[in-house]
Amino acid sequence: MTLFEYLIVVSSIILSMGMIRLVSGLPSAFTKGPFWVHFLWLIATLIGHALYWWQLWSAHEFVEWNFARFLYILLGPLLLYSQAVTLVPANPDEVSSWRERFFQVFRAFFIARAFYLVHVAGMGAILRGVPLLSIPAAGQLMFLSALLLSVAGAATTNLRLQGAVVILSVGMMLAGIFSFAFEPLGV
Repeated sequence: MTLFEYLIVVSSIILSMGMIRLVSGLPSAFTKGPFWVHFLWLIATLIGHALYWWQLWSAHEFVEWNFARFLYILLGPLLLYSQAVTLVPANPDEVSSWRERFFQVFRAFFIARAFYLVHVAGMGAILRGVPLLSIPAAGQLMFLSALLLSVAGAATTNLRLQGAVVILSVGMMLAGIFSFAFEPLGV
């Protein structure tokens, strides 16, 4: 077992816990007072967990591991987990209205999402020593757009704006997946 394989176990456990929370909320969120904005965020956050796990593989050969880098890697799954527990409570069957639930927790969700986006943007610099400004302009624009969408989502209770934020965010996520995630070490 390599050091990378040893260290990645904790991240995998945390990511699994977040995915389990999200999947456990799917049936209730889909059938019991569903709210499409919440449901799309639930699916997008589930995909985000899988993307982060996939992205971690790219660090298996390039990183000289130390405790600070290990903690930095753990930050991503912890921020994703915080998004998951914000979207889906411990007992999702007790939620009578997912719309009300979403608007009770949306600011916490978007704040965790914004911190997560900043974390992901810094991974190349922290793990591989790649300067942030060396990222292609399209990647920088995508990051800034996603960050601005999270800020906008945290700032409003307007249903149309929340709908636009989730649609644009999911669209950007899908564009990212289809543009580079299908390469062997993509993302």
